[in-house]
Amino acid sequence: MTLPPLKVRVASELGPIDILINNHGSFQGIGPIWDCDPLVWWRDVEINLRGTFNTCRTAAPMMLAQGSGRIVNLVGGGTGNSFPHGSGYACSKAAVMRFTECLNDTTIGNDVRAFAVDPGLVRTAMTELQLSSEAGKTYLPGIRELFEDGVNIEPSQAALLIADIAAGRFDTLAGRLLRGVDDRDALAEEMDAIVAADGRALRFSSVEQAKL
Repeated sequence: MTLPPLKVRVASELGPIDILINNHGSFQGIGPIWDCDPLVWWRDVEINLRGTFNTCRTAAPMMLAQGSGRIVNLVGGGTGNSFPHGSGYACSKAAVMRFTECLNDTTIGNDVRAFAVDPGLVRTAMTELQLSSEAGKTYLPGIRELFEDGVNIEPSQAALLIADIAAGRFDTLAGRLLRGVDDRDALAEEMDAIVAADGRALRFSSVEQAKL
């Protein structure tokens, strides 16, 4: 496979890319959709989804050329459920989940595997905006309540999970969702059952699938 100039430059400056972690995270469009600035709402989608697309588009061919690689795309709230006052963020992360599935199905035959990871509710600059902004106080009071209740996931939990992904421990779950709060040993034991049930993925219910 002949790599375009940008990929050649990345390879020459950084060396082979064995793992790519897409930690794009923008969540500034807060509130009902009619109260959100359209440009702010769309910027959340662009940063989270287009950013992930761009880095994967650069790194995946390099991984395919070398015959191995692991890609981790971070998702979050709204990936698998409604998030009415964070619709831009939710739409982008649901799209990243589907993109991860599509990417994995495209590359897995060449030992390049993609995973979605939800790190959980971590105290970051992004969550600080939700806590301190007027829009966040008005429309996302549940975030403060969760922190006050002690829900504050250490970023090291997601980091340890990603380290295991990089080492190939969870290859069976490629294309699926893993969470920072998961017990990694228990998850390793449940992998075959998760795949058999087609879990940790964006799917219609079995009833809806039967109608299609």
